[in-house]
Amino acid sequence: MRHVLLLSAFVVLAGTADAQVYQGLQELNGGGAFTSFDGGSIFTLSASYGYFVTRSVELGPTLQVTRSDAGSFSTTSGVVGGFGHLHFGGRRSRSVPFLGLEIGAAVGDAEGVLFGVVGGGKFFVAEGAALTPAAFFQFDDNGNSQFGARAGVSAFF
Repeated sequence: MRHVLLLSAFVVLAGTADAQVYQGLQELNGGGAFTSFDGGSIFTLSASYGYFVTRSVELGPTLQVTRSDAGSFSTTSGVVGGFGHLHFGGRRSRSVPFLGLEIGAAVGDAEGVLFGVVGGGKFFVAEGAALTPAAFFQFDDNGNSQFGARAGVSAFF
């Protein structure tokens, strides 16, 4: 968690480019999350493609690989899903906050449907590039849930 806070502080201070969000913009994002809990941890790598259908609405597919370890029990699963994010902020800002909903189907050791709520920001550090920290709450159809933070890097074209 301390690393996420340090990364977030760096992102806030490092923004050097104005936000470049407009209708028709496409985004490729890669990132990861680490969540620890009493007796275990969850590590996730993710990739997504987003398309801005309007200046503030982005839709797209996601792929995730998740590894969970709890004592002597561990699982590895893949998730195929989609997201919808609503973006806020002015045209001349260096960051664009967003809120969103996510859904996915997990396959592998742990199967089921995942639902998520996410909030974060896109902090533009160069033309066409942003750091993307976010907080999320995710739950599945088996009654399991997790709260965590993730960070990623986005390329825009």
